[in-house]
Amino acid sequence: NQSNETYVYEREFCMKQPSDVPNLVRHYHDAHLKLQQSLKDNYKKINFGLKCPGVLYRKHDLNIYRKYFPRTRLIIGLRHPVSWFESFYNYQSYRNVSLPPTNELIGRCGPDTDPKVCTDRARFHAALARLGKTSMDTEDEISLLFGL
Repeated sequence: NQSNETYVYEREFCMKQPSDVPNLVRHYHDAHLKLQQSLKDNYKKINFGLKCPGVLYRKHDLNIYRKYFPRTRLIIGLRHPVSWFESFYNYQSYRNVSLPPTNELIGRCGPDTDPKVCTDRARFHAALARLGKTSMDTEDEISLLFGL
C-alpha cells in the first residue's frame, strides 16, 4: 500500500461526517513526516490515498471531499459485480452477520435481508452517476440508471 511516491492507509477510512476530517488529517500528517524522514535527501512529492468503498453511495461523503479537500482526485477501481458480491457476502459472513443463502439476495435489499447485502448494490453505474460526469438527461440514460 505504499512506495516512495505513494502512501495508502492499509485499512478502509471513510469520512462520513465532518468530525472525521481531523482524524484523517492527523494520520496523514504523521505518515507524511515519517515518510519524509525515511527519504531524507531523496525527497519526492508523496501522493496520499485512501480506500472508502462507500463514498459514492452517500451524497454527503462527496460533499466532505468537495469542502475540505477540493483538489482531491478520485481514482475509482471497479470489480466484476459477481466477484464483488461474492467478496462482500464473505466479508459480512466473516463479521458474523447472519445472512440467508445467496439465491435469496438477488435483486434489491429487502426487509428480510441485511440492508447492505444484495445484488442490487452491485449496480455501480448508479453510484458513479453521482459524480456528474455524464449528463443523464435522456430517457434512455435515466431508465438505464434506474434499471427500468
